[in-house]
Amino acid sequence: MSITCGNKKLSIYPDGGFINEWNIARQPNGERFEVETITYDTKIYLYRNKDIKFDVAIEDTK
Repeated sequence: MSITCGNKKLSIYPDGGFINEWNIARQPNGERFEVETITYDTKIYLYRNKDIKFDVAIEDTK
């Protein structure tokens, strides 16, 4: 997300995502998700091990 005001631009964006500490949880019945049984409407449960980090940058636009 970016916001511009005058000659300054504030950008805030997540650092990481699935690569950094996101995991696929087991199904409610305890089974793992399998590629063969997942369809377009399958609810896949995610969890994270650590808090989400964000990068913030303030830049001159001119």
